Amino acid sequence: MNSFSYGGALLGDGSEGGVSEIGRLVGAAADLALLIDDQGLIRDISFRSERLQKDLRGASDWLGRSWAETVTSESRGKVAALLEASQRDEEVRLRHINHPATSGADVAVQYSTIRLRDGKVTAAFGQDLRLFSELQQKLIDAQEALDRDYAALREAQARSRLLFDGTGEALVAVNVATLKIVEFNPAASRLFRTEIRKGRAFLDLFRESSHTKVQRFVTTLQNKGAADMATVALVETGAPVAMSGGMLQSGGTLLMLARITGLAARDGTSLEALNGRLLDALEQSPDAFVFTDGDGLILAANAAFLDMVQLGNIDQVRGRSLGDWLGQSAASVEIDVLLANLRQRGTVRLFSTRLRGQHGAERQVEISAVIVDGGEHARLGFSIRDVARRLTPPAPEPAADAPVGNEHLVDLIGRVPLRDLVRDATDVIERLCIEAALKLTGNNRASASEMLGLSRQSLYVKMRRFGIGNLDDSE
Repeated sequence: MNSFSYGGALLGDGSEGGVSEIGRLVGAAADLALLIDDQGLIRDISFRSERLQKDLRGASDWLGRSWAETVTSESRGKVAALLEASQRDEEVRLRHINHPATSGADVAVQYSTIRLRDGKVTAAFGQDLRLFSELQQKLIDAQEALDRDYAALREAQARSRLLFDGTGEALVAVNVATLKIVEFNPAASRLFRTEIRKGRAFLDLFRESSHTKVQRFVTTLQNKGAADMATVALVETGAPVAMSGGMLQSGGTLLMLARITGLAARDGTSLEALNGRLLDALEQSPDAFVFTDGDGLILAANAAFLDMVQLGNIDQVRGRSLGDWLGQSAASVEIDVLLANLRQRGTVRLFSTRLRGQHGAERQVEISAVIVDGGEHARLGFSIRDVARRLTPPAPEPAADAPVGNEHLVDLIGRVPLRDLVRDATDVIERLCIEAALKLTGNNRASASEMLGLSRQSLYVKMRRFGIGNLDDSE
């Protein structure tokens, strides 16, 4: 800091070479302070800013010169206005005045003035405006940088959204903490074929049997940053899909970006295309195929089944019970027996029965069945084959000395009368039929008697006769 040299004498409160308290105060109040006499000449100068002193051209020679000579030509009128206003004790307006610089652009200084010692001395306080200009420029540069960064961010977000929505692979962003869906693309909606929305549980998109796999995949990805591809099943179609993904931070929230793709055959055919071909094969199959709910009510059937029941339109069978066409009459219990065995075992093979057409035609059939979906909304599949169409090789001609029928009966020929042989054969057949009916009905004697066309009492009599089951006297 370069202080006043003659401030004391000019201000009338110190020695000729001293600096008064008022002089020090004036010098400390501004980056540049001038003491100017009533003739407009600079009598003393104080620099608080060494940089400003260095940058002002000829500042060391200002003493004794007119203040107007130290400024640029366009600023001289402002200097005269400042001095005139201070002499009249008017309110002084801040003035922006330029001084020639040692090098480069002019130095801008903002001045205000005040009259001292009854107008004999005027104090001019100057503030270096370059500091404010530099700060303003930094603010402008920072704002422009923010604008550029914001524009670049918006462009990046637009590109990301375009890629996210435009890709053919299903992408789902999931909150790792809650396993709730945060974002998804149109391909995910097409793949899952179920309602997918923000806030829905991610696990709801998959079969219950796949939930453990999904949770293990998310945990491994969170802990290790990478996880092996997981194969899981979709809740709506049951189709297997491959799930991979990665972790990302968004607004302080840890997200998993799951990438879900349908599995394809070795020849590159998509699973969806294979499913379509499978449906085509079932529709064109020579064997009848029926799809029902858990109670045996028909949901779908192929053309072969419609041909068997002598109907021409799927709407004529949809919603009706499969049992309407099974057995020897409409009151047959065979559908109940079939469903009971299916629920107990999960599958049924080669269940032999008769299938009646709408116009009276009957045929012997074999039914194989499977539970497609379990639980409350079970779905059942039935394959029905007309055994009358089965191609069998012709039976070989029996040899002349070959035994005929049951070996035991053959041995009795010639030793017992024919009527006794017939009675023994009948007993064997009755016993086999009763045992088979009880097995098919799960030992339900009422259903077995109806299946055999016997009264319940007649069935009990024959069971006692052949020693089948445990019957107490009450029965």
